[in-house]
Amino acid sequence: MKLKATIIFLLSLATLLSSCASLNPYAEKPEVSVESFTLLSADSFSPEFQIGLRVINPNKQAINVEGLSYSAIIEGQTLLSGVNKSALTIDGYSEKTIQLNAKASLFNGLKVLSTIFKNPNNSTVYRLKIKMDVGSFKIPIVVTRKGTIALLNQ
Repeated sequence: MKLKATIIFLLSLATLLSSCASLNPYAEKPEVSVESFTLLSADSFSPEFQIGLRVINPNKQAINVEGLSYSAIIEGQTLLSGVNKSALTIDGYSEKTIQLNAKASLFNGLKVLSTIFKNPNNSTVYRLKIKMDVGSFKIPIVVTRKGTIALLNQ
């Protein structure tokens, strides 16, 4: 009886683990790079920018994106953020350039400038975070890029 219960438990556990693995069928995360950055409007306290992202799908299967959320963090402050509900498909082993609009946070921008002026360095740290919603019952794909921005010419 104890052996039967153990076998049932192990089979149940194996089934649960295999179903969780199918929630994210992508072997590799997509590669994301910034291709363009354009000011759309500066007529308010919250300027709007258009960001061109190049997304490379290194997987065999297509990525069906139902929506995106994204942010740019500089010196620990979210400087730009936005969402996009437009559905798009990035075929397997292909790339696509997508245009996203993002609004700047005036107050966080002032905090970033204050930090830079208080601690003048030759560069500052940034982080770009993009979350791709790939459908119900699937784990979103989160891509984070980190780097530095040169502030002074050497």
